[in-house]
Amino acid sequence: MTWTPPWTSKEMKALIKLQERNENREKELDKIFGRLNKTSGTDSRPYKWNWPNEAPEAAKVVEDAQEDAADYQDMLEKELARLYTWPSPELTDRKIFLPGKGVFATFNRKDTWFDDMGFYQFQTDYTFSDNWDKEMMPVTILVPKDLPVGHKAPVMWFFHGGGYCTGAGDFPAWYSQTAISRAKAKKAIIIAPDYPLGPEGNYKDIVECLRDFLVWYKEDGCFEPGFTKWTEWLYRQKPVQNFTIDKNHVYVEGESAGGQAAVTALWLNATKGGPNLPIDVALLRYPMIAHYKRKWDKCADKKNGKVNYMGLWFTKDEVLKREADIAELIKWLESHSLVPTCSSRWPSKGMAFAFILFVTEKWQSYLQRQHDFPKAERDEIDYMDGIERANSTQSRVLHERLPPMYIFHGWNDPNCPVEDTEKFVRVLRTKYPERYNNNENLRFDIVKKLAVRKSGNPDGSIAIERDSDKVMHGFDYWLDESKEKFLRDAYDWVGDRWKTSS
Repeated sequence: MTWTPPWTSKEMKALIKLQERNENREKELDKIFGRLNKTSGTDSRPYKWNWPNEAPEAAKVVEDAQEDAADYQDMLEKELARLYTWPSPELTDRKIFLPGKGVFATFNRKDTWFDDMGFYQFQTDYTFSDNWDKEMMPVTILVPKDLPVGHKAPVMWFFHGGGYCTGAGDFPAWYSQTAISRAKAKKAIIIAPDYPLGPEGNYKDIVECLRDFLVWYKEDGCFEPGFTKWTEWLYRQKPVQNFTIDKNHVYVEGESAGGQAAVTALWLNATKGGPNLPIDVALLRYPMIAHYKRKWDKCADKKNGKVNYMGLWFTKDEVLKREADIAELIKWLESHSLVPTCSSRWPSKGMAFAFILFVTEKWQSYLQRQHDFPKAERDEIDYMDGIERANSTQSRVLHERLPPMYIFHGWNDPNCPVEDTEKFVRVLRTKYPERYNNNENLRFDIVKKLAVRKSGNPDGSIAIERDSDKVMHGFDYWLDESKEKFLRDAYDWVGDRWKTSS
């Protein structure tokens, strides 16, 4: 064992007491809803945003849990922070991409980028986690400025990437310039939900929050005091604009890991008896559609046997030692039912987790592990990647509720191999032939060349390469669609299917 608990004896005693309170709170929630269900004759819980009115005792339990979590946050997260603050504090600064410096110079956006692009930015919550800390899950909402009076705005859902270990809906550096511009031109609002991140969270945590997001959107739920609907809350945000939301015309976009989150949301939505919201179309950008892993030999330099991360080189032993420390910490937290929920991290915070678990081929075991408490009945579907879910649930979903889908992927992506996306496309065409048997409802483009490719130099200058065949991962953030035919094709195809009522 390379890791030992860092807490003092006094802190350990406090954490044990916290564990006891958490266990008692979960038992209390079971009792509360057991009584309510017996009275109502149902076996379900009220929507979480309605707990203060329909289950005030339960709402008080949640409030107590959140207060405890806030009090113990620094104590529980300091060791996680130490492990992701790697390789150095400078390389894990939350502003390393805003604007980027040195080799990250191509990330030249500022914190004000959404505003600069013509959007007002708002944030609310759509659920809280089922974990002990009842962490609130934010959703970022971008509303175009100067909407016409009476405008009925279509909706774009955006699921961020980050290997399920980093990222946030309000992080501007990883949005597509083209997507934002097209949404602005369409006078559409963008809704970007955060979701639980690993290594603290697992697949089940993510799936449960995505389910909650779909229900929150459909039922117009709201956690904001004084409001019963999130749409009404949004309409009242200043500066007030006279518009309504066309909730029935939704376009879904997912980037990298967000591609898998998008697929999960689409399949959850289309489940028989599920929300079954009308979705016009979806776009997956180089999706992390399979469990995130890559063999060391595939990543390592052929000469020195090391892998590169953030411009530095590391041996296999160095990375394995870091992973062992992460594993021991998570194991200890799980054994005490004290794993905190992380709803978002601005890169590069958390990127080290994704990289380390990726190259050691341990990522899947973290995301598929089951929390020790509470030990719920395991539904294997909720621990599947995008390919497995699509392959295993064709009889459980309404095929007509799955939207037309466009996918593009770089031909030599080192992070998310294009072969995985090819496999996903084959599954769609084989298992869903009536829906995805032609290019009208499913388009897949392997991008082999960029007209203009930019990269950062160590001195902060930007190198420009024309007709580049280096089409790797995350290659489209700042591309100019007027120069890239594949980009125009993708967004034109999507735009033709993304309808409006006005």
